[in-house]
Amino acid sequence: MRDLIVIGAGPGGYEAAAHAARMGKKVSLIEKQHLGGTCLNVGCIPAKTFLRSSKLFHECSQAAAYGIRLSSPQFDMPAVIERKQRIVATLTKGVGSMLRQAGVELITGSARLAGRNAVAVGDNLLEASNILLATGSRPAVPPIPGLNSPSVLNSNSIFDLTSIPKTIAIIGGGIIGLEFACFFNEIGSQVDVYEMLPRIATGTDEEIGTRLLKILQKQGIHFHLSARVLEISENTVRYVDKDGKEMTSAAECILNATGRSPNVKDLGLEEVGVDFSARGVRTDEFGKTNIPGIWACGDVTGRRMLAHAATRE
Repeated sequence: MRDLIVIGAGPGGYEAAAHAARMGKKVSLIEKQHLGGTCLNVGCIPAKTFLRSSKLFHECSQAAAYGIRLSSPQFDMPAVIERKQRIVATLTKGVGSMLRQAGVELITGSARLAGRNAVAVGDNLLEASNILLATGSRPAVPPIPGLNSPSVLNSNSIFDLTSIPKTIAIIGGGIIGLEFACFFNEIGSQVDVYEMLPRIATGTDEEIGTRLLKILQKQGIHFHLSARVLEISENTVRYVDKDGKEMTSAAECILNATGRSPNVKDLGLEEVGVDFSARGVRTDEFGKTNIPGIWACGDVTGRRMLAHAATRE
């Protein structure tokens, strides 16, 4: 019998596991894919890595205005991806080393609740006094026909794009969409952002969002606000504009950046009776679910989808 089983090795999961192990508890951490979670593998870290490269490229392109003569700079997308993968791998190894030093048992596999104090990983049944759900999130897929097709990239798969598209359509004007809009704009793509709401960056102060819109428009990014996307067909976006007129627009690449959804599927939540919805696992202010001994933190709760929020929880 373990003291704690943590499902998911993102910032919330690995910090909780390490903390409990350092306190002398017997802890197992189960992860089906990569240590580090969304932030480290397909979120903050790779996004900022991409943006550092695009900013440097843009500055090199503008260097002549500052009296610096450079031969024509070239943006090497495969090299950028290789650097991103190297940085992610280094940090992932660091997380693994930290967990091992703390005394956490690492288990690779897909976990599912098998009772109030039990977790199944394949054919193995593990028992613990406490179970922490820290399964993170995945790219959201709103009910738009064609948005889930293989030809449409999302905020995970975009990091493996090896060529620079001449044109890109980004569905969503939130933080994820805006980061990629800046990146592709700086490396020379024509960028069109489609946002259903009347302004961008809706999670921020309205004045900040308004000023940011003007800055990004001045940089050459095209915004379609109050635009309701009806369908994605091959490389064409069909949408209704702010005046209610149906429009179509073609792009070499289409990115679904409509946000992220909590990973609540296939966890056995229904069978055990955990209170949850598509918006996440419901907990109280201390991370307790309605089932004694089962806890949740991070993106899976749907509250604050930020790495440092998960760590804090």
